[in-house]
Amino acid sequence: MKKVLVQEAAEILGITKEAVYNRIRRGSLKMTETNGTKYVFIGDTKETKPKKEVTKKSKKPDDDFGAYLISQVEQLKKENQKLQDDKDELFRQKEQILISKNEEIKEIYKSNDERLRNILTMLQQPLLARQNGEYIEAIDVEPSDEIDRKWINLNDFLSNLAIKQKKLKKLQNYLLKCIGKEKFIKYKNGIIYVKFDLDYKKIKEKI
Repeated sequence: MKKVLVQEAAEILGITKEAVYNRIRRGSLKMTETNGTKYVFIGDTKETKPKKEVTKKSKKPDDDFGAYLISQVEQLKKENQKLQDDKDELFRQKEQILISKNEEIKEIYKSNDERLRNILTMLQQPLLARQNGEYIEAIDVEPSDEIDRKWINLNDFLSNLAIKQKKLKKLQNYLLKCIGKEKFIKYKNGIIYVKFDLDYKKIKEKI
């Protein structure tokens, strides 16, 4: 047995001073007092400081939930990146389609422009016929025995109309725009034909 101060006893036993006094009151520890100072008797074996068990620190539920949230965030980042990559690929494909379609449109307009230039070339030659005392621009036409009698070339059709030059010009431009769109006019072998029975009164409202 050895005599130590109350504070020293508490440190040796690994308990608080209040716990030491509780043991003194229960009689499990002996105490003496010298010159107003209290001492406690500590045995060599029985009252030694107990060894603390070394235990692995267990994970708290909050730690597991935090790890789960972090993993979910990482997963969402990967999915978002994949969506962005897919979006970029779709945009690239869309650009390629637009470029391709643009080239097709250019070819169509190029073909139509060449056709229109051929028509305009024919219109540049002077027409010998007169309408109401005024000359109009001509369309180069050639007679053809192969054309059905139901058709007449545009030059003859315009020459047979008794209308003023201004209206005749508008009619001529309108008929040229109808080539390939309407059944009453066609372009064959470098000549423009209209239906023989085409009624000017029925189409003048569209001009």
